[in-house]
Amino acid sequence: NGVFCQPAGRYPRENNRSALEAQRASIEATGALPDHSAMRPLGGGTDQAAELEALLRARGVEDPAAMAELDTAAYLELGLRPHVLAAAIDGWENAYLEGATTSTVITVNDFELPSNMRRSFTIDLADLGLAPSMHEVVAHGYGSDSGDGTQLWSTQFSGAQVNGSGQSVLGGLLGGREPYDREMPIGTFVDGLEEGLNDEAMDRWIRVHAPNSVEWDAPDVIGGSGPARSAGCIVWDEAAAEWYKAASVAAGGLYLFDFAPHEQYWGRPNDVNRD
Repeated sequence: NGVFCQPAGRYPRENNRSALEAQRASIEATGALPDHSAMRPLGGGTDQAAELEALLRARGVEDPAAMAELDTAAYLELGLRPHVLAAAIDGWENAYLEGATTSTVITVNDFELPSNMRRSFTIDLADLGLAPSMHEVVAHGYGSDSGDGTQLWSTQFSGAQVNGSGQSVLGGLLGGREPYDREMPIGTFVDGLEEGLNDEAMDRWIRVHAPNSVEWDAPDVIGGSGPARSAGCIVWDEAAAEWYKAASVAAGGLYLFDFAPHEQYWGRPNDVNRD
């Protein structure tokens, strides 16, 4: 209905997942995807480390030195893969240093995984290993479907720059800087943080919200054939969306990272590979 996400328009489609797999292989060959190593230094081993530690201390993190090495395999048993978390951490570091967020709590949405599993993780980087605040099903845009008929896999990401695509965005976002309370249930604004990649998310009406046309709860979706899909917004079930709205608005905005091995993000300069 266009209140949260723009209606569908014309957009390119791939017929199956083979093109995505080929893209992943090509991107991995260039070294653009993050290392799969489990331990990642704060700041990625760059000069960012000292600046991040000082800023974390100034913002009330009691022991920022404990973050000197971040265990990116801390949630592997739950399905959050080390290289996906490593990418999110790298993007968060830039957003944190630039003041886009002042929180160590981040959300990672892994759109390489199917929509009928818990592929959304909200965790605190200052306390890795603590149970996630949220471990949820998250919808992908219907325009991101692979075209294989299942609607479970997302392979197309033209980004927030393409209005009316119905596709999910990739990269670093800020969710929940303020609530969005019009006709739709339990929503917050989303700002795209990466220029030329997703910085028009606000104009495209990308939001975080609960389901608005088809009611579903995560247990109903997990392992099933009924996909969780949106018009490009980040959609959790109602309980998760309500928690996120309260937590993110209270924090003045929380960092979100949408991952997929797609050239729309990894084939261009981004917040992960720019430092």
